[in-house]
Amino acid sequence: MDFDSTKWLSSAQKTAFDRERKWLLESGWYLNDEIHDITYGNELKVTRGRISNRYSRIPLKLMARHASKNGVHFKLIKIAKDYSVPKELHQIESEIIESSSTTPDYWLSQNSPLMKKLRHDYLHFSACYGSSIGANEPQFTGNDPVNGHRKRVIQNG
Repeated sequence: MDFDSTKWLSSAQKTAFDRERKWLLESGWYLNDEIHDITYGNELKVTRGRISNRYSRIPLKLMARHASKNGVHFKLIKIAKDYSVPKELHQIESEIIESSSTTPDYWLSQNSPLMKKLRHDYLHFSACYGSSIGANEPQFTGNDPVNGHRKRVIQNG
């Protein structure tokens, strides 16, 4: 989160930073020691290392199954062998397969210990700000980082 427009934060902007920090912690994206104080440049800095890419094997497996059911054939045994889902992700894989909801809002609202671990250990949270054209900035309801809440924008294509 970044407020470039001013050197000094208003109380509303400080409240927005506090709310965002709380949300990042409660949602499991970061642990307390990974979120740092607001910088002089009015940025909320975070650090998190060792994010595994093995979660991507779940969507790969689901896409291969779906494609095969629709006439695009893969060597599913080879995919299962070369890109097996790690044991620690079997429970989340089952939840994804069994869930009738596929909306981002549904999954963002899930805050079970399992979802928090998944977010922290396997999912990348893009947090690049300061672009002169506004690229990569987070999206908030009402386009308002002070009073709005995070929202996910889906790019079709």
